[in-house]
Amino acid sequence: RAKFCVIVGHSNVGKTTALLYISCLPAVLHGWCGAVIAKENSSGFTKRKIMEFFICKPLTAMTDEEYTHAKRWIDEHFIIVKARGGVINDIPKLLKLCYKIADERKLDFILADPYSGFGKDQKRGENSHEYDYRMASEVLDFTERTGVTMYLNAHTNTEARRKRDDDGNLVCPWVDDV
Repeated sequence: RAKFCVIVGHSNVGKTTALLYISCLPAVLHGWCGAVIAKENSSGFTKRKIMEFFICKPLTAMTDEEYTHAKRWIDEHFIIVKARGGVINDIPKLLKLCYKIADERKLDFILADPYSGFGKDQKRGENSHEYDYRMASEVLDFTERTGVTMYLNAHTNTEARRKRDDDGNLVCPWVDDV
């Protein structure tokens, strides 16, 4: 608990899907509760994926009873926030929302997806790296104060997506590729 984990990966490789699956595990096994704050995907996509992982079936193969059970379980264990549309447009606003949710409800983790979806409200003279470092520090403060773990999904930058191995495959990204 109270950890800050940054997940780095190239675009369209399944980072969100993997994290939604991983977020299901402690909810199923330990009753944990979490929030998913999605900038790219709809709340419907997010709920559907979690329901499918919980029931271990595609939504189209669920019975009415399984669907109702999964929906109720999600309502008990997850808060899904659609962050598109400019309401939560930067990390300070994200953190303000996270503090509010953590004050109102038992919360074990938050998944914010993706970092590139949040604008950078840089201070005068502050470069992008300095902003990222300042925001990471603010997220760490949040995790320490609340005991809530923050998972932050991050896309690689354009240069990282150009790097290829000898066979022409994308190379594994590093944290500095964000």
